[in-house]
Amino acid sequence: MKQLKNFRPVQKNTAKSKVKLNVLYEDENVIFLNKPVGMLSQKANREDTSLVEYLIEYLLDSGQVTREELKTFHPAVCNRRCGRKDTERASDIK
Repeated sequence: MKQLKNFRPVQKNTAKSKVKLNVLYEDENVIFLNKPVGMLSQKANREDTSLVEYLIEYLLDSGQVTREELKTFHPAVCNRRCGRKDTERASDIK
């Protein structure tokens, strides 16, 4: 088997600390969150913790997803406001 140079496996790590998410609306298909100022929507660097990691923790803690399911399912931000730097303002995330 050929080894890939600079290959780093995708981390399935979750948030480093618990954060209470401000859930605006939730059903079995979608969750709307109010992202606080200073929190990244998505990672800019591998070591960052973003809203996605906090969402994964929320889904695990509430039993809506298992670690096994995270091998094939990865929550992601599907819509956000654009224009300013991600961490400079709060925004509603869908």
